Amino acid sequence: MAGELYVSQKMSLQTIIKDLATSEEIIDYSLHDALTDQADWNADYWDFHQNQLKSVKERIKNDYLNSSKGIVFAALWVSDLPLNDVETTIEDLLERFDHGRIGTRDRYSIKKSG
Repeated sequence: MAGELYVSQKMSLQTIIKDLATSEEIIDYSLHDALTDQADWNADYWDFHQNQLKSVKERIKNDYLNSSKGIVFAALWVSDLPLNDVETTIEDLLERFDHGRIGTRDRYSIKKSG
């Protein structure tokens, strides 16, 4: 069983959420299940089943609201590193999910003002 978990994490989409104030980083693999059969890690954007994104979007929004300085978010294939740093707002990031515009190699910084 441990081997199965290792394999699934090794060949998977990982979600990384980092708190800008504490540098605490949470890595999660649940977004992988929302990928469509057409999803391609070489494409510019991830192809997700829209009806499976509600809980992910809620989690990102809650992590942002509970942070003091903001968060960094990325959805990367396990072995990939981000190529693009995108400064955005929480509203824009959530809209990107709605419109299929979450980049396969993008890291999003969502900073709070003040």
